[in-house]
Amino acid sequence: MEFGSLKTYDIENAGKLFYYFLAVCNFYGQYYDSISNNRYIYLKQADMSSNLLVWFEKHIDELNEKLCELSVQISDKKKLSVFYDSKGRLKQYPRKRSLRIAALSKIADCFEKDKKYTEKEVNEIIMQNISFSDFALIRREMYQQKLIGRLSDGSEYWREN
Repeated sequence: MEFGSLKTYDIENAGKLFYYFLAVCNFYGQYYDSISNNRYIYLKQADMSSNLLVWFEKHIDELNEKLCELSVQISDKKKLSVFYDSKGRLKQYPRKRSLRIAALSKIADCFEKDKKYTEKEVNEIIMQNISFSDFALIRREMYQQKLIGRLSDGSEYWREN
């Protein structure tokens, strides 16, 4: 069996899937002795569970790495919430780099992909998402973090992928 790289969705649901297979095997195992018709189903579920277990063993390092990344993201979201006002606007620019990038990414999500913006439109979008006055800092940081792109003369901006 070949498996591709793991996505966030896979990591978040891997435990549920594993315990589901264990529960199914347990269910069929309980009735295996009394109802012989379930033997094939039980064996099939047991085979699927053993394949899943092999998959877990092969990907344990990647799973641990992804779970750590998810943990950091969740932790950063909680820490980031103190930097926003009641209207959801950034009230203070975070000092910690990971929090700054998360805040900038949230603002960058307001830009549509494949749409061109003027500098004035970019400034307006940024100002709608911050409650302090230094929109140029945010625009510059978003460009430096490659969240938005621009022409060299600054006449046109777009959301980077």
